Amino acid sequence: MEETLQHQTTTQCSRLSPTGPRNHRPDGPKAGHAITIKLDHSSGDDHQEAVGIVDRHFIGLMKSTAILVNTGRGSTVDESALFHALDQKLIAGAALDVFINEPLLANSPLLTITNVTVTPHIASITSDFEPKRKLRIGEEIKIFLSGGRPMNCVNWEELG
Repeated sequence: MEETLQHQTTTQCSRLSPTGPRNHRPDGPKAGHAITIKLDHSSGDDHQEAVGIVDRHFIGLMKSTAILVNTGRGSTVDESALFHALDQKLIAGAALDVFINEPLLANSPLLTITNVTVTPHIASITSDFEPKRKLRIGEEIKIFLSGGRPMNCVNWEELG
């Protein structure tokens, strides 16, 4: 059984935290064996309430057989709390495609344990995404050629 926490907006996201007054599910995430975290990328920077939502307390509510899957945003998971839970076998495993800092550093503790699977931020590469990717690339090129700063440029200073 998989329980999916889909965060479409900040408001919905804030209700999913099992910590503090934002908790709308007193039993936390124990209902499922896998917890999948998804954030709508169109939400942009409006995901601040999701930062650290999967913390030590949240992970502590998971079953020991649970597998946490994060393909949404790296900032939603407290990586040190996750490492501790995985290292101590408090949860069965994790599959991570996104991280707080990308690319994931070669000396990351998450790479030292066997119950975690790591991918290099490629989960969005699906047949559904392909047409959107081509449109986005075209939009970025158009912006750049018209003298603007592309929306997703990570090395603008080097290009300027």
